[in-house]
Amino acid sequence: MNVETSVRVEDKLFYNRYLVDVGHPHIKVRAHTKPSPQLLALLKVCPARCY
Repeated sequence: MNVETSVRVEDKLFYNRYLVDVGHPHIKVRAHTKPSPQLLALLKVCPARCY
């Protein structure tokens, strides 16, 4: 017995999202005068630029 269920693409994409938690960033950057190599690497990794 084959039962097909239909799911809308919009319903699937609803769960694949990033919710901004204002006031509670997931990355914290310490104050600096010159960016460290580690910080520069981190900025290259985050394609959404959520830093």
